[in-house]
Amino acid sequence: MEPEPEAPPEEPESSSGRHIASAQIYCDSCRRETAHRILRVVPGGTGGGTVRGVARCKECRLTHPFESAPEATVDVRVVISEYDRSSRSIMQFPRHRRVLVGSGLPLQDPTLRIRRIDLFSGQRVSDARTEEIATLWVTRESVPSVKVSIVIGRLTRTTRLPYTAGTRYEVGTSIVVENRPLWIAAVRARGHTWRMPGDVFPAEEVERLYVRRTEMPPAGSRDWSSDRDTPRDDASDRSIVARSRSSPGRRTARTVPRD
Repeated sequence: MEPEPEAPPEEPESSSGRHIASAQIYCDSCRRETAHRILRVVPGGTGGGTVRGVARCKECRLTHPFESAPEATVDVRVVISEYDRSSRSIMQFPRHRRVLVGSGLPLQDPTLRIRRIDLFSGQRVSDARTEEIATLWVTRESVPSVKVSIVIGRLTRTTRLPYTAGTRYEVGTSIVVENRPLWIAAVRARGHTWRMPGDVFPAEEVERLYVRRTEMPPAGSRDWSSDRDTPRDDASDRSIVARSRSSPGRRTARTVPRD
């Protein structure tokens, strides 16, 4: 008798019955959140929206159990100013998330920018965690953008880069600024400068991007100089008399991402 064909692998399903293909899960081997393929989901879970199962990391291929719980949230009063009118509303934000004046609202409309933070104590601060905040004062921008510092050797030039909803910036990836290919060397977000490749943040949380060049010439204080002039005669070309090097130019302080 021919052996019976093996049954196809069971499709993973979430507690809500929907198919799960992949998810961002913390990997003990990579020591950060990475893309995982969900291999199996344990029915029932532990309640409260928690999902348990087995997943495989797409980067290191480690297969391990996981448990994913919904992120705790907190209600915050938000005053939105748009032109000469203001509106008040209550918004939910992730608990323990740090927000700063000048940054966007976490997981919210990218056109909203924080202009003032009031605590329950009545104190006005430049940054705070969401559970400490009584009121956020925000304005709406027509086109959301993020500050970009282009680091070229000892010099740094600043510009702004527009972005769309859902944009995420990751350290170590390429980016196009002013029609030039660049790579992200660091991201300033949540009050810190993140330099580890793989650190990724939603554009709304980014205060500044630090980028460097990827194309030739290599990063320096300026682009390649013009063609060198030829010697006036063969004697000057063969001269062994010491000649001064060209001037290094005006000395400027190096600008680097700061913690």
